[in-house]
Amino acid sequence: MPLQAEQAGWPRKSSGVHDRPAGTAQAITQQESPASLGRTLTYYGYLRRSAVAGSPRFRPKSCGCQQLVLEIDQQGAQLKTLENDTNREMTAVEHARADRADAMAALTKQVATGNQELANLKREEQASNRWWQI
Repeated sequence: MPLQAEQAGWPRKSSGVHDRPAGTAQAITQQESPASLGRTLTYYGYLRRSAVAGSPRFRPKSCGCQQLVLEIDQQGAQLKTLENDTNREMTAVEHARADRADAMAALTKQVATGNQELANLKREEQASNRWWQI
């Protein structure tokens, strides 16, 4: 294998800025000096901590789930309030229906009594007309 082809597969060296070498962890350990390896590992540790702290990709997914749980609980509480309000209104409607039915019964009784009194008055009138005609 020619030297250039072999070197193409090697990880690239740092250009002064701590670039991550292409390849595996073995490539990191192939530094020229132990001090360089220590600096590189420290730098990657800083990068990892900063990525975990700042990137939403590394934030725990439970935060979104907790927010959903809170929203669902709030909606459940709102629905329970609506249910209670609806039950209260339905109870009021049922009472109003019962009151209306009672009022209709009383009115029907009054009309029947009035009709009976009217019929009695007509009979009395007819009876008195007969007396006057005699």
